[in-house]
Amino acid sequence: MDYINGLVSVIVPIYNGEKTLDRCLDSLCNQKYGAIEILLVDDGSQDDSVRICRKRAENDARIKIIQKNNSGVSDTRNYGLKNALGEFVVFVDCDDYVGSEYIDHLVKLMDEDVDFGICGWVKVDESGNVIEKCHNYNDHYKPANLLKNIVSVNGIRGYAVSKIFRNEIIKNNNIRFHKKLNYCEDLYFCCEYVKQCKNMSVNTNHKDYYYVINKNSTTYLSFYSDSFNTKWLSEIKTYENIIKMLNDYPHVCRILRARIALSSSFYINRMYQCGYCDNNLYNKLLKKIRKNLLFVILSKEGDKKWRVQTILCSVSPKLEYALKKIISRKNIRYKI
Repeated sequence: MDYINGLVSVIVPIYNGEKTLDRCLDSLCNQKYGAIEILLVDDGSQDDSVRICRKRAENDARIKIIQKNNSGVSDTRNYGLKNALGEFVVFVDCDDYVGSEYIDHLVKLMDEDVDFGICGWVKVDESGNVIEKCHNYNDHYKPANLLKNIVSVNGIRGYAVSKIFRNEIIKNNNIRFHKKLNYCEDLYFCCEYVKQCKNMSVNTNHKDYYYVINKNSTTYLSFYSDSFNTKWLSEIKTYENIIKMLNDYPHVCRILRARIALSSSFYINRMYQCGYCDNNLYNKLLKKIRKNLLFVILSKEGDKKWRVQTILCSVSPKLEYALKKIISRKNIRYKI
């Protein structure tokens, strides 16, 4: 397949995005870098999303609309990849928005010998208040070092967004988003892609991607929902799958094993918080903590509180949670 040199295919998966779609498209249509095609892939929306897309397409020839039956964000992104004509591929979620130089900054990272570029992101609430910024990095990487960074909870993060990919590498290696992964599917995709790269360039000083916290997202609900959802545990399954894929990178796998233990302790705590009782699941998670605890102790993954929680949880999850509740009550009384 021949790709159009210099063209950037911007893939936007859409599902019931009528409330945020105009804001997202405003930011994409106003890009400083002009050679883009905007692929709006609608995943069977039931709201006004398709009408908004069609109205936009009437006034901007760069916009192409792809409609499909609902099948999830991974399959929706894959539809975009099938139709991408650009030399480069960039992903943007329809509830987020980007700065006017987002594409320009990403393309400038892609020198002739660079296969992958990463810029910065900012997490904001619906009012635009900053919640978190990514760390500053400005360097060139080889696969081993970049993999170590993107799998770390303290690193660049393996989001599909704020990154630019070479379409040829994706197509030649049949790299796709896995439809069976409900959580961290983009991390898996990025790791699979990096394995095929030689040189990568990162400059997160340009924080052009605005990641809007969605209170209906899987990530948000896993932290704040009052009811427990076993689908959240696909995060751990994804880490285990990535370990199998990256068995040639033992230092990367050690970080992922630490994350398995940390996440397992987190979900045991969430089970208690939500009043969810499943002894089989409880014992499976406890087993994962104990199996991977050494990697937590030897690594710097997560913050100190999370690591201590995991260590205590490996001894007795019930005791750890009881201590946390006692400490929490004392802190509340102190603040009052």
